[in-house]
Amino acid sequence: MHPHETASRKHPADFFEMTIPAYVLFFLMVTVPTSYKPVKVLLSVIVLGIVIGEIFAKHRIVLHRPILLWTLFISTAGLGFIFWGLSNGAVGDIRVAQVYAIYPLVYVVFVIGAAKARVIDGLYRVLILATFGIILHSFSYIFYTVGWLPKALYIDLNLGEDPVLGIYGGTVEYYLLSVPSLLFLVPFIFAALMSWPKQNKMPVLRSWLWLAFILTTILVFLSGRRGLWLVYIITPLVTFIVQMFVCGNLKSDIRKLVPRSVIMCVLGVVAVMIYLQSSFGLNLDSMTEFFSSGFDDKFDESASIRSEQLTALLQDWSEHPLFGVGHGVTNSQVVRSDEVRWAYELSYVALLFHTGIIGLFLYSAGILWILWMGVKILRTGGRMSMYMLPIIVGLICFLIANATNPYLEKYDFMWVVFLPVALINYWLTNGSARNEHDRASSMLSTGGM
Repeated sequence: MHPHETASRKHPADFFEMTIPAYVLFFLMVTVPTSYKPVKVLLSVIVLGIVIGEIFAKHRIVLHRPILLWTLFISTAGLGFIFWGLSNGAVGDIRVAQVYAIYPLVYVVFVIGAAKARVIDGLYRVLILATFGIILHSFSYIFYTVGWLPKALYIDLNLGEDPVLGIYGGTVEYYLLSVPSLLFLVPFIFAALMSWPKQNKMPVLRSWLWLAFILTTILVFLSGRRGLWLVYIITPLVTFIVQMFVCGNLKSDIRKLVPRSVIMCVLGVVAVMIYLQSSFGLNLDSMTEFFSSGFDDKFDESASIRSEQLTALLQDWSEHPLFGVGHGVTNSQVVRSDEVRWAYELSYVALLFHTGIIGLFLYSAGILWILWMGVKILRTGGRMSMYMLPIIVGLICFLIANATNPYLEKYDFMWVVFLPVALINYWLTNGSARNEHDRASSMLSTGGM
């Protein structure tokens, strides 16, 4: 048993009470991103206090040195690009400093607090619980809007958002603030179904995963969001590519699991399409035409806007190729929002514009390190690889979607990057990097949701 698990196992009630604020915070981040900010600030302060208090009590920081150094370096580099931006006329805004200098430090403290097997299991359960929270709220809004649900049963979370639902004859479009979370959750659930054999008890039962997959598939098709449709389409390919790095007994288990699971997924998707066609008038030809139009800047407004951004951002970047213009600087030709004038849908092109080749390389190196370490864990073929696989698939799919929307510039979505970091940190700090895979695997608790 890992020495730092002893206290929590001796006093499970105390351990549970200490983790409640963290689980509630994570649940709110996933289900109601960018809302209930005062509540999240309070919960974040409580969680930080608990983790820091534990550090002082145990006189030890459970954080692998490269993760600590890399986070400090990224935050320092972000601060440097902020000052560089100020020297180039950026509007001083604390939100820029929060995203690029402060939030990474906050999240790395969360990573320290998650360096326990029971916490990791809990976070996986919260992910699925949050998925059902999104499902419940989304269906409540959709059914209420179309008149199928009485107002008395409608769940109004008062998110301060402007929800959208439109039925356009062949396609449907709805939007709630929780929709971007599906960009990670849907690939995560699919990859787990394709990789978690029933006999290997994982934090969440397969029956819950199947239910979540079917219900989120309905939400994906009803969302009318091309980015989410794209992620849904490529998820099987990403999953099977990531599975190629798995070794050991898990590889043979996956080979037995995949054919049956794929058939069930296909049948489930067909059933969903039949239901949506009869209930909402969804038409596959109309959906295909709508999806394809998103790549034509002559006919689609969003594509046209992104095309303008691409040209303008690259043109200004060409004048400052190495270090860009700095964080917080607004492009002179394109302003997408008066509230956040430095933000653009093409997030990676905007990052190149703001930080240049050097900055893009630094931020990309951090992501590549996460993926590289994820592959190392996958190649162990043990229980930890089963935990890592759906996380890596979710991360890759989310990063693809982030290319056309700057989700990762928000506090509530940065967990997508730091959740795999937490798993890597747990793996490294428990000796798994020194080929002690069996010990690390046996420490992860079993059980179902």
